[in-house]
Amino acid sequence: MKKIVIFVAETNFIDMTLKQLNNKRRELIHYSMVTQKINKKNLSIKMNVSVPTIGTKIDNPGTLKLSEADRLCNILGIDLTKFLTIK
Repeated sequence: MKKIVIFVAETNFIDMTLKQLNNKRRELIHYSMVTQKINKKNLSIKMNVSVPTIGTKIDNPGTLKLSEADRLCNILGIDLTKFLTIK
């Protein structure tokens, strides 16, 4: 019983950390979009995906494939290493 409680606590900690990382990535994407003056429609055209898809990917940056993250970072002028290792 105690092991289950500890595991749940560790899982919640990990989930919280992943949520925080995704929040920071989302903020970085939004900041870069504003500074680059790129809206979701223009970004979706450059990424060759639909507007709803780019919206979903921006809202959940943890779901980006590496190639998508690379393309997104190139378009928005974000260092890919910084994006992947954001703290």
